Amino acid sequence: MLFLKAMDDMVLITTPEPTSITDCYAALKFLHLYGVNASFKMVVNKSLSIKEGVNTYERFNQAVKQFLKCSIELLGTIEEDRCVSHSVNSQVPFILQYPKGSASQGIKNIVNQYATSSSTRNHSVGFVAKLKKLFLER
Repeated sequence: MLFLKAMDDMVLITTPEPTSITDCYAALKFLHLYGVNASFKMVVNKSLSIKEGVNTYERFNQAVKQFLKCSIELLGTIEEDRCVSHSVNSQVPFILQYPKGSASQGIKNIVNQYATSSSTRNHSVGFVAKLKKLFLER
């Protein structure tokens, strides 16, 4: 748990499936109850469209705001893409084998979004310093 408390950012990954959303909410609730104060971000994987991914996030974030009294940022969506299973079968990363595929584009958009949001934030205390402080507080 100490490692989690030292994080600046935490990315939760879910799919639009109800069981995945429930598991993601349970994980967030656990982290929230145990005082993890990271900036929570969400990726919706295997959505049938960007719209479905955004709708999944919006419903999830509404529940988080209502019951946990916090908010989570949408980092991006990754659409369901047959190229991924083809790449698994050929044992080549899909982002290399199908760089223009929808899943690859989703990954690239997420990386760009995260790099932009992280670079604009000023982390006054680094991960190692936070971790050291948490261990010394015990």
